[in-house]
This record gives sequence, structure tokens and C-alpha cells, in this order.
Amino acid sequence: MTALKETLNWEAVETPLYDANGNQIQGWKQIKNSESGETLNIAKSSYTVAPNGQLVEMAESVADFANFDLQGYETFDGGQKVMAYLKSKENSLIAGVESCNYLVIGNSHDGQGAYFTALTNHIYRCKNMFSSYSKQNRIFHHSGIIDRIKQAEETINLFYDHKDGVFKQADQMSQKKLSAKQLNYHRKAFAFECLQIDPKKEMGTRAQNRFNDFQESIETELTDLGNNAWALFNGATRFSTHSMKEAKSAFGQLFNSPRRLNDRAWKYCSKIK
Repeated sequence: MTALKETLNWEAVETPLYDANGNQIQGWKQIKNSESGETLNIAKSSYTVAPNGQLVEMAESVADFANFDLQGYETFDGGQKVMAYLKSKENSLIAGVESCNYLVIGNSHDGQGAYFTALTNHIYRCKNMFSSYSKQNRIFHHSGIIDRIKQAEETINLFYDHKDGVFKQADQMSQKKLSAKQLNYHRKAFAFECLQIDPKKEMGTRAQNRFNDFQESIETELTDLGNNAWALFNGATRFSTHSMKEAKSAFGQLFNSPRRLNDRAWKYCSKIK
């Protein structure tokens, strides 16, 4: 897991788009990282760039007006996604387990929407992490202090509403007790789903090793948290946090394959009866 950067001092800039013969292509433009020069997106001329400066302003406003500490910034795919991480000063219990929570405010330069917010949960006991999107959140530039406070309040309220929903589902998972027969079934079915392994096909060496590592993660969490759906989910986040090499490339696992694995795990465990 990478360390967060203290500052975000580059912008997404627009430049003309040229064909192989050096002729400008009308109606299209490139969006580039002003610091590295890397192309982030090829967009139509009507596309509006969402400035990173507004993301920084919003993050600083939340830190100024609420119970959050701005921890730093993270970029993904050269700057296609940019995130500010604000750590809540309030530790909380998720399904009875002590954890801390990050409000994530993000900016997109890949044409997949502009600003967004998300929740990243970090469990102290095992250092497992998982992230969950809340929704797209339009951020405007405000010079007035009253408008900045209002926008910060709206973002914070969105975060807490989303956190409450996630924590409620986690509590429900922890109440779904699993019998020995159910565990015997879910150990395999859950691994097949999370790792996207076809149970009808013979596993190769790499798939078998990943399957075995995943099973070890599940057993560790079942021992610590009991025989319930919440323990199964934590088995998946233990695996995605500590066993997947992609987890080291981005803080909080918002966009990479560990996040997609965690999403499949959450969906699976939420449906256990």
C-alpha cells in the first residue's frame, strides 16, 4: 500500500489533438497531466475539465470545518483518478471491530464522471482495508466562506449517511451465523466467486495457489470473528489487502482489482441467508 502524497500540485490541461500527419483533428482534444505530460483522456471539444484545484479546496474546507484530518492525496493511472483522503478523528466499531474511516473526495479525468465521494474503512486489528463508493458529488468553486461551509457540510453529511449504511450491513452480516454444513459450502463457493474461478474446470497451479491462500485468509478470520458472514467478508479483505500485489499500488483500493474482489465479496456475503 503506497504512502499518500502531502500535496497535489498539478492540473489536467487541454491541448490540441493531431493526426499522424500533424494536422489538428477538429472537434477533439487531449487532456494531459501538466506535470508529467502523460495523456489522461482523448475527449470531444465539448468536454469540460474538472480542476484539481477545486478538489484541493474542497478537501481543505472539510478539514477546516469538520472533525477530519487531511492525510494526503493519491493518484491512479497517471492521474486519470485523483483522490484526497480525510481521516475521521472519531474511531468507530464496525460489527464490533475497532476501525477508522476515511472520507475520500475524488476527481476524474478519464471521461467517467467528474467529482465523487467514497468511504475507505481501515480495521485496526488486522490492517484490512476496503472501499465503497457513495455517489457522484458535484463540487463547485466558491470564494465565499458561507458557500464553502455549506458545500463542506453537504459532503460530510453524504459521507456519514453512506457510512451508516455500510456499517448497518456489516452488523447484519455479523448476525448471519453459519452452521458447519453452510461453512463447508461457502468456503468453496465464496472463493470461486471472489477469485472468479470456474468450479467446473480443473485449476492450474497459479489458480490453485491463490485458492489456497484465500482459504487460509478465510480460516484466520473465522477463528477471530466466529462462524458468520462478516468473517467470510473479512477473509476476502485480508486476502485482497495482504496477498494481492495490486494492493501495494494504491491506498484504500478504490479502483484496482482488490477493490473489485472486495465488491464481489460484499455482494456475496450480503445475500447469505
